[in-house]
Amino acid sequence: MSTMRRLAPWIPVACLTRHISGQISLIGHLSASDFDGIYPKEIIAITNEIGQDFRTHPEFNQQRWRKILQDLRIKRVASLTGRSVVEIWELLNSSKHIKLTLSERVKDAVEKFGVERFKEGISLLGLGGSEISIDEIISGFSGVLVGKAGVYGYNDSRGPIRSYWLLKWGEHIIKLVEESQAHRRMFQRGIERSLQIPQLHPNVVCWEGLGFIAYGFEEKAKTALELINSQGVQSLVPLLNKINICLYADSRKIPVLPQEQLMKWCKFDNRNRKILSDDLMTHPLEVTGALIHGDFHLRNILIKENSPTLIDFAKSDLGPISIDLAKLIIDILVFLKEIQFKSDLMKWESLMSTPLSGILGTFERYLNAPDDKKFFEIALWAYISAYLNYPDVAQELKLVIEEALKKLHVTASQK
Repeated sequence: MSTMRRLAPWIPVACLTRHISGQISLIGHLSASDFDGIYPKEIIAITNEIGQDFRTHPEFNQQRWRKILQDLRIKRVASLTGRSVVEIWELLNSSKHIKLTLSERVKDAVEKFGVERFKEGISLLGLGGSEISIDEIISGFSGVLVGKAGVYGYNDSRGPIRSYWLLKWGEHIIKLVEESQAHRRMFQRGIERSLQIPQLHPNVVCWEGLGFIAYGFEEKAKTALELINSQGVQSLVPLLNKINICLYADSRKIPVLPQEQLMKWCKFDNRNRKILSDDLMTHPLEVTGALIHGDFHLRNILIKENSPTLIDFAKSDLGPISIDLAKLIIDILVFLKEIQFKSDLMKWESLMSTPLSGILGTFERYLNAPDDKKFFEIALWAYISAYLNYPDVAQELKLVIEEALKKLHVTASQK
């Protein structure tokens, strides 16, 4: 049971036992806190005189069974969000009266899950209000969708309701659970609260196979991607200075094998490792390590009034600081309108001659090991190969990336 709760806490668990209506001496060993429900086994099955030959009960009521399953799901949501079953039922019933306004892109994504199913899941978050508007969506690279939601309405005791949230949802619930757990873990590791957006609930809200998490989000806040496309890449430099001071203050030199690190952080496996020579992949390097974010891309950096915050610490762990930098630089080269990916930009010195030099400078002060820049360049190629599978990358750019990787493969094979 403990393993089940640790690996899949969103799944309701019931105990069906003959001891409820028969020998009740063992019922004391069953804890209601361990299960979302305890029921007599004969509601679904009967046995012969010696307890064998399970058969469906002739009076098995499917409608009643569906009601039991509904109750179990409600209790699981209540347990994970610290609310009463009555409150969860009220929120679920309120979904029928919520006006959901979706942009075209969001509408397409929501309809794949079912609008009513989505509305029920959103209502269980308890955002309040009678109208929810989601007007932007970003396709998550792990099967999770990200959108900005505005909540509006009126409460008799509090007056007008107007709040904003960053929503994440999808059927890859384990990804959301890992993110939620990592969010709590970062507080334990001493990351400043100012660097993290508060999460509405400490656990993922799950309903009918869909998972939801919500972060508090200010109306005028924007992602780093929006910032640099509107104000230029230099606008990100002072914000990175604030982030790096918090993240990398306790840095130290660590030995690494590039192949192991790239497999861990970049999902760089035997299918694409051929683009780099064996010498680069297997030769030990000494780099600067710290507690890194691990997925340091532009949509995981949020800005409000010149103050940065981060989301999605699911991959955070001790690792090379240059991993965060490489991920950020590739994300900028792929999505920034001002500068786009070119194969001749995949070296430190080449990047220093571009507007990205300021970003490299904010990291350079922490890169004190002899192989930091070498590993950074290796990681650039590992990350760019992964972007071929991202849905938000333009097809024209994917062709440019593929051509650059082919040339690199030829060079690697010649060595």
